[in-house]
Amino acid sequence: EDPAMQSFYSEVAVIKESLSHMQQKLTSLQNSHEESKTTTKAERMKEIRATMDTDITEVGRQAQDVKARLEALDVANEEARSKKGKGPGSSQDRTRTSITNGMRKKLTKILSDFQDLR
Repeated sequence: EDPAMQSFYSEVAVIKESLSHMQQKLTSLQNSHEESKTTTKAERMKEIRATMDTDITEVGRQAQDVKARLEALDVANEEARSKKGKGPGSSQDRTRTSITNGMRKKLTKILSDFQDLR
């Protein structure tokens, strides 16, 4: 297979792993939020808040990283289109565009869910 596509797929795997980790943190935040509603002890509430703050910061950093990686993929996709036989409409171009847009939508959904939780 084309080395450019192998590089593309390896970058996609890294982004998918980050998105999965962000989804896990979102679930953790939701659980912490639910627990905070029922906690009556101040000490436990402080622990929950600290955990939530850490998760929020981590998700924010990962979102920035994923966004930067997606932008880099967009640049790589543009460069790949300029190669002979791999221009707009080619199967490779459609694959690259479809996968990149799918991950962008997933990032948007996770961030939207995250915003709803706030």
